[in-house]
Amino acid sequence: GNRLQLSGTFELTIDGKEVPLPLCGQRLLAYLALARRAVSRSRCAGELWEHETQARANSNLRTVLWRISQACGPVVVRDADNLRLSPKIGVDILELAQICQAILASASSVNQRAVDPILDDIVLLPTWSDTCLICERERLHLLRLYALEHIAAHLASSHPSRALTAALAA
Repeated sequence: GNRLQLSGTFELTIDGKEVPLPLCGQRLLAYLALARRAVSRSRCAGELWEHETQARANSNLRTVLWRISQACGPVVVRDADNLRLSPKIGVDILELAQICQAILASASSVNQRAVDPILDDIVLLPTWSDTCLICERERLHLLRLYALEHIAAHLASSHPSRALTAALAA
Protein backbone atom coordinates (compact mmCIF):
# COMPACT_ATOMS: atom_id res chain seq x y z
CA GLY A 1 0.00 0.00 0.00
CA ASN A 2 0.84 3.68 0.18
CA ARG A 3 2.10 4.69 3.65
CA LEU A 4 3.95 7.53 5.24
CA GLN A 5 5.69 6.61 8.48
CA LEU A 6 6.52 9.56 10.74
CA SER A 7 6.97 7.65 14.00
CA GLY A 8 10.63 7.23 14.77
CA THR A 9 12.01 7.68 11.28
CA PHE A 10 10.64 8.94 7.99
CA GLU A 11 9.66 6.25 5.50
CA LEU A 12 7.52 6.59 2.40
CA THR A 13 6.15 3.42 0.85
CA ILE A 14 4.38 3.51 -2.52
CA ASP A 15 2.80 0.32 -3.88
CA GLY A 16 4.65 -1.64 -1.21
CA LYS A 17 8.11 -0.28 -2.11
CA GLU A 18 10.12 2.17 -0.02
CA VAL A 19 10.83 5.39 -1.93
CA PRO A 20 14.01 7.26 -0.99
CA LEU A 21 13.57 11.05 -0.89
CA PRO A 22 16.02 13.85 -0.09
CA LEU A 23 15.50 15.54 3.28
CA CYS A 24 13.77 18.55 1.69
CA GLY A 25 11.18 16.21 0.13
CA GLN A 26 10.73 14.38 3.43
CA ARG A 27 10.17 17.69 5.23
CA LEU A 28 7.53 18.78 2.73
CA LEU A 29 5.57 15.51 2.95
CA ALA A 30 5.76 15.50 6.76
CA TYR A 31 4.59 19.13 6.85
CA LEU A 32 1.63 18.45 4.55
CA ALA A 33 0.67 15.29 6.44
CA LEU A 34 0.67 17.08 9.79
CA ALA A 35 -1.25 20.06 8.38
CA ARG A 36 -4.18 17.66 7.77
CA ARG A 37 -5.56 20.05 5.15
CA ALA A 38 -4.61 22.00 2.04
CA VAL A 39 -1.93 24.65 2.60
CA SER A 40 -1.15 27.59 0.31
CA ARG A 41 2.10 27.29 -1.60
CA SER A 42 3.41 30.57 -0.17
CA ARG A 43 2.72 29.53 3.44
CA CYS A 44 4.27 26.12 2.86
CA ALA A 45 7.40 27.66 1.32
CA GLY A 46 7.64 30.30 4.04
CA GLU A 47 7.40 27.79 6.89
CA LEU A 48 9.77 25.20 5.41
CA TRP A 49 12.39 27.76 4.36
CA GLU A 50 11.79 30.37 7.03
CA HIS A 51 15.33 31.83 6.80
CA GLU A 52 15.16 32.41 3.03
CA THR A 53 13.54 35.21 1.07
CA GLN A 54 10.01 34.39 -0.13
CA ALA A 55 11.25 34.24 -3.74
CA ARG A 56 14.00 31.76 -2.81
CA ALA A 57 11.61 29.73 -0.66
CA ASN A 58 9.12 29.54 -3.56
CA SER A 59 11.90 28.41 -5.88
CA ASN A 60 12.96 25.72 -3.38
CA LEU A 61 9.36 24.53 -3.14
CA ARG A 62 9.03 24.22 -6.93
CA THR A 63 12.25 22.18 -7.04
CA VAL A 64 11.13 19.87 -4.22
CA LEU A 65 7.70 19.33 -5.78
CA TRP A 66 9.38 18.36 -9.04
CA ARG A 67 11.76 15.95 -7.24
CA ILE A 68 8.90 14.31 -5.35
CA SER A 69 6.81 13.84 -8.50
CA GLN A 70 9.81 12.30 -10.28
CA ALA A 71 10.50 9.91 -7.38
CA CYS A 72 6.99 8.75 -6.54
CA GLY A 73 4.31 10.32 -8.72
CA PRO A 74 1.32 12.33 -7.51
CA VAL A 75 1.64 12.08 -3.74
CA VAL A 76 1.19 15.85 -3.44
CA VAL A 77 -2.17 17.09 -4.72
CA ARG A 78 -1.98 20.54 -6.29
CA ASP A 79 -5.24 22.45 -6.30
CA ALA A 80 -4.92 26.00 -7.63
CA ASP A 81 -2.49 27.66 -5.20
CA ASN A 82 -2.85 24.96 -2.52
CA LEU A 83 -0.96 21.77 -1.73
CA ARG A 84 -1.99 18.75 0.30
CA LEU A 85 -0.88 15.19 0.79
CA SER A 86 -2.80 12.73 -1.37
CA PRO A 87 -5.64 11.09 0.57
CA LYS A 88 -4.38 7.77 -0.88
CA ILE A 89 -1.40 7.95 1.49
CA GLY A 90 -1.99 6.51 4.97
CA VAL A 91 -0.05 8.32 7.71
CA ASP A 92 0.85 6.27 10.80
CA ILE A 93 0.96 9.20 13.24
CA LEU A 94 -2.46 10.46 12.16
CA GLU A 95 -3.94 6.97 12.53
CA LEU A 96 -2.47 6.68 16.03
CA ALA A 97 -3.90 10.09 16.94
CA GLN A 98 -7.33 8.92 15.74
CA ILE A 99 -7.06 5.80 17.91
CA CYS A 100 -6.21 7.98 20.95
CA GLN A 101 -9.13 10.31 20.23
CA ALA A 102 -11.52 7.36 19.85
CA ILE A 103 -10.33 5.95 23.19
CA LEU A 104 -10.86 9.31 24.90
CA ALA A 105 -14.32 9.65 23.32
CA SER A 106 -15.44 6.28 24.73
CA ALA A 107 -16.51 7.46 28.17
CA SER A 108 -17.48 4.09 29.62
CA SER A 109 -16.06 1.28 27.52
CA VAL A 110 -12.58 0.70 26.17
CA ASN A 111 -11.91 -1.84 23.45
CA GLN A 112 -8.89 -3.79 24.68
CA ARG A 113 -7.61 -4.39 21.15
CA ALA A 114 -7.61 -0.64 20.47
CA VAL A 115 -5.01 -0.27 23.20
CA ASP A 116 -2.21 -2.25 21.52
CA PRO A 117 -1.15 0.30 18.86
CA ILE A 118 -0.49 3.02 21.42
CA LEU A 119 1.35 0.95 24.05
CA ASP A 120 4.72 1.40 22.35
CA ASP A 121 6.37 4.75 22.85
CA ILE A 122 5.52 6.74 19.74
CA VAL A 123 7.66 9.77 18.94
CA LEU A 124 7.12 11.97 15.91
CA LEU A 125 10.42 12.25 14.00
CA PRO A 126 12.52 12.65 17.17
CA THR A 127 15.70 13.84 15.42
CA TRP A 128 13.99 16.65 13.50
CA SER A 129 13.93 20.14 15.00
CA ASP A 130 11.46 22.00 12.73
CA THR A 131 9.35 24.39 14.80
CA CYS A 132 6.02 22.99 13.59
CA LEU A 133 7.17 19.45 14.40
CA ILE A 134 8.14 20.28 17.97
CA CYS A 135 4.61 21.55 18.73
CA GLU A 136 2.96 18.59 16.99
CA ARG A 137 5.30 16.13 18.74
CA GLU A 138 4.25 17.50 22.15
CA ARG A 139 0.54 17.51 21.19
CA LEU A 140 0.71 13.85 20.13
CA HIS A 141 2.68 12.91 23.24
CA LEU A 142 0.01 14.44 25.49
CA LEU A 143 -2.84 12.90 23.49
CA ARG A 144 -1.26 9.44 23.87
CA LEU A 145 -0.65 10.05 27.58
CA TYR A 146 -4.28 11.03 28.20
CA ALA A 147 -5.51 8.01 26.22
CA LEU A 148 -3.28 5.64 28.24
CA GLU A 149 -4.47 7.15 31.53
CA HIS A 150 -8.07 6.78 30.33
CA ILE A 151 -7.46 3.11 29.49
CA ALA A 152 -5.81 2.44 32.86
CA ALA A 153 -8.73 4.00 34.74
CA HIS A 154 -11.42 2.17 32.75
CA LEU A 155 -9.79 -1.27 32.73
CA ALA A 156 -8.65 -1.22 36.38
CA SER A 157 -11.52 -3.31 37.72
CA SER A 158 -12.31 -5.53 34.72
CA HIS A 159 -8.83 -6.16 33.25
CA PRO A 160 -6.22 -5.19 35.84
CA SER A 161 -3.23 -6.55 33.89
CA ARG A 162 -4.18 -4.53 30.80
CA ALA A 163 -4.77 -1.48 33.00
CA LEU A 164 -1.31 -1.90 34.54
CA THR A 165 0.28 -2.24 31.09
CA ALA A 166 -1.39 1.01 29.99
CA ALA A 167 -0.42 2.79 33.22
CA LEU A 168 3.20 1.70 32.87
CA ALA A 169 3.25 2.85 29.24
CA ALA A 170 1.95 6.26 30.35
